[in-house]
Amino acid sequence: MNDFEASVRTIGRQLHAAAAGCRPRLYRGLTGGMLAEAMADPRLRDGLFQFVDTLPALSSSADVADHLTAALAGTVPVGWRGRLLNFAARPALAWSVRLFVRRLARQLLAEESAGGLRRVFVELARVPAAATVDAVGEAVLSEAEADAYLARNLALLDWLAAARGRPHLSVKLTALTARFDPLDPAGTRARVAARLAPLLEAAAHRGATVTVDMEHHELKPLILDLFLDLAASFPGDWESAIALQAYLPETPGDLERVHAAAQRLGRRLGVRLVKGAYWDQEAAWAAQRGWPVPTLRDKAATDARFERLTAWLLERSDVLHPAIASHNLRSQSVALAHARRLGLGNGAWEAQMLYGMAEPLRDALGAAGVPLRIYVPTGDLEIGSAYLIRRLLENTASSSVLRQTYVA
Repeated sequence: MNDFEASVRTIGRQLHAAAAGCRPRLYRGLTGGMLAEAMADPRLRDGLFQFVDTLPALSSSADVADHLTAALAGTVPVGWRGRLLNFAARPALAWSVRLFVRRLARQLLAEESAGGLRRVFVELARVPAAATVDAVGEAVLSEAEADAYLARNLALLDWLAAARGRPHLSVKLTALTARFDPLDPAGTRARVAARLAPLLEAAAHRGATVTVDMEHHELKPLILDLFLDLAASFPGDWESAIALQAYLPETPGDLERVHAAAQRLGRRLGVRLVKGAYWDQEAAWAAQRGWPVPTLRDKAATDARFERLTAWLLERSDVLHPAIASHNLRSQSVALAHARRLGLGNGAWEAQMLYGMAEPLRDALGAAGVPLRIYVPTGDLEIGSAYLIRRLLENTASSSVLRQTYVA
């Protein structure tokens, strides 16, 4: 074992000791009991998560009862499942189920209002941690929906400026037009720029940071090109960052492009390094089209790539601002070990985590003085159900680092 690996393990043991004895909020109480049973029974998990996904579209008590009964079909009706099925025909069931799911969603999705954000910021100040806020939602289907997405982000900037001073916002470029088409890059640029311009003007007025979220692989080249265009061409006192995914083989080359652009522009660009959240979808789409899977297929290979890219980014923190986004104890220990090796101060880099996920590790990092930012999605169940399901799957999958860490 070399000196660096020894440092990583020492940091890891210290963080683990600080985080021990406490489960994340999601694994406690009634929610924790439901997730525990779902983890033990994949059929139950799939049925429940499909039910949560469809719940916003169910308009009547009868619809809720019918869909819940179908979700629990084939499972043993004991405990909370038995009680729910006994009440399935009663109108009170729909109210109770909606209340439970709303409370579940609020553990992972912040209320999109000035008051909702203030409550989150009070919680994060105790860590301490900063925040980046995302108006959660999937691809828009109309220009009216794109206008609504822009309006949500402008409102978020106002609330953030009032609550925290310098705002930090995360945006999805695909939500700024109903026609985000890699086969029409010029037209897509024009459509995105038309809505992005007022958002960046507002960001510049408030000295905000705007991070461009990365999405599916087929959209990545256009998203990266648009980000680099914006960083080069849009004036004002705003900071720009982009998320890049370690599980894509071409990410080292993409990082080189961002680094070269930052040097050429003479301005520091941010990079949020993530492992990648769309593996199942990428694999399914590739199979449907007869294409090679565009991601690394092995989790261990992705973890190793993530560690190498973490070192690469931190060694270039004079030009780039690294944000190392992971809930994995070792991944964050590696980042902290490199930061200490390089003598980096708090303004040189940061760790990032998702709101409502792995709070014991979050608190341990905060107590260790690690510069920390929490990614806070905002919205309600109607617009955030897909995000909620992704996070629930992440927490209950057999390969989940969160499940392996916090669930016996």
